[in-house]
Amino acid sequence: MALKYRRLIFAFFILLFCFLVPLVLLYATGRTINWRRFSLEKTATILIDSEPAGAAIFLNGKAATNSLLDIFTPQAATTQARIKDLSPGEYVVRLESYGYWPWEERIKLSPGEALNLGTVRLFSQSKPELIKAVVAEQSVASPQGSYLALLEKASLTIINTENDQSDSIALPDNVTAGNLLWSPDENSILIGSALISLGDKKLRTINAEPGVLPSLLHWDRLDSSLLYGLSNKKLFKHNLTNGQNFFYEISELKDDEIISDFQIYKDQAYLIIRRADGGEKLLAGTLGRSLDAVDLPPGQYHFILENHDRPVLRNAQTNYLIDKPLPLFSKPRLLEIAGRISVARGLGASIIYATPLELRRWDSEENDFLLNRFGSPVTGLWPIDDGQTIVVSLNDDIRVYTQGRASFTISLAPIKNSAGLTISKNQKAVYIYGSYQDTTGVFRLIL
Repeated sequence: MALKYRRLIFAFFILLFCFLVPLVLLYATGRTINWRRFSLEKTATILIDSEPAGAAIFLNGKAATNSLLDIFTPQAATTQARIKDLSPGEYVVRLESYGYWPWEERIKLSPGEALNLGTVRLFSQSKPELIKAVVAEQSVASPQGSYLALLEKASLTIINTENDQSDSIALPDNVTAGNLLWSPDENSILIGSALISLGDKKLRTINAEPGVLPSLLHWDRLDSSLLYGLSNKKLFKHNLTNGQNFFYEISELKDDEIISDFQIYKDQAYLIIRRADGGEKLLAGTLGRSLDAVDLPPGQYHFILENHDRPVLRNAQTNYLIDKPLPLFSKPRLLEIAGRISVARGLGASIIYATPLELRRWDSEENDFLLNRFGSPVTGLWPIDDGQTIVVSLNDDIRVYTQGRASFTISLAPIKNSAGLTISKNQKAVYIYGSYQDTTGVFRLIL
């Protein structure tokens, strides 16, 4: 080879060396060149994991690598991953895993930032599996989601969401129709004035007095061994342990007034009192002592939201949370939450609710947030993952709504006329009553 060509090749490699070495040194020290501004900037890092692990990571539609040096051994990064040497700017991060719905979020990285996206939960693309074909009049989930109860014309079916086993209990003709009410510990369920224990599957009738059935029964929200009922304008407590009844005198109740609804929290009573003229008031306080009276705005009220630590009452237009008073200092306050709540569920001190096309959250600071809007009425909801994810049932669909830097919604399955939405205790499966592919019954959907 001529000397001239050897010198050109040598000069080329010298120039290449002078160009590459500064770039390598820059990246080795966590910096990059911003060609638009002709300035040096620190590179950024993304930390991300997923459940399940092993999901492929894509940045702006291209397979991500753990660092710039991986271009010499190209291999797409998978979770759990630490993706380094990223130029500051906007990125669309996407996770893909076979058999799961893809996840996507838009982020913006600043120079030198190490952004931890945490553990992303991916949801299965599984199809609904029929657990039991049944046509039910009511379907109600237990408070923690361990069971789903379905009331038929002459029987009660209880499905265990831990093992998919179902038990059918025949109901005698003398069982009066009523709403299904689970005990707080999930060991018993009420149907009108009839009580069924899941331990022995036996049915017993709760009497206010010999031969006298109560007009209304409710559980003590903090003690599953106690039932409270109404009979002839009287409030009584039924102890399931010894079978005894104890009647309370409500001295504040006038002759032309009746108790239309109530909730009890370990002797702390909240009673809705209806007058003869149709007006209503709230009596609140400790049973056996004088009760404070709070006038209610016009409307016919009843209590909702059995699983919240504070009672919530509603009329046809508005919902109010009863703020517990400070002892000896103040009366209960009525905190207006929202109008037209269709479904609601407590989450600590917060309330997740729908009204009926909007999904909203009311927190302990009395803030009301819009989470999402739907094109179909919400029939049920169940927060999971500490409230970061909410499973929502609509008239014609089951969806997952996830809160985060960029909230998103996934459509899981077109189950119609759904009711009784519940999530298994391990939060791995949805159980719901509805219709799917011309079959009506209880379906399981793996999350």
